[in-house]
Amino acid sequence: MGFAILISEYIAWHYGQAFTEILDLGRDFLWFGWNVFSVSLLSQTLVSPFYRIQEGYKNWTDFEALGETIVANTVSRLVGFLLRLFMLILGALFELLILAALSIVLISWMILPLLIPLLFLGGLYFIF
Repeated sequence: MGFAILISEYIAWHYGQAFTEILDLGRDFLWFGWNVFSVSLLSQTLVSPFYRIQEGYKNWTDFEALGETIVANTVSRLVGFLLRLFMLILGALFELLILAALSIVLISWMILPLLIPLLFLGGLYFIF
């Protein structure tokens, strides 16, 4: 009778509490990656100038100075865009890696109770 209770409690824990704790842990890793790579902030400021380096327009009648300012601001925005895009891609790859690892862990966790009797029977096979 005690063994049946142990098995039922183990199965309830394995597919109940432990399963939800694994999902919570996966959610925490996803939250960590989202905040470490600042995905929401980087996506909002994707075309902002790099380190807010920006030239002001001094004289609208001097076309050479106006051209220099436009080129400098465009290059600053382009560098900022490329660096932010690179970090967003790294963040997306990290999130996909975590999702793939979480999927593997969850599938393995669901299969593990089936392996216990198989391994036990395999051990008995090698003994006899």
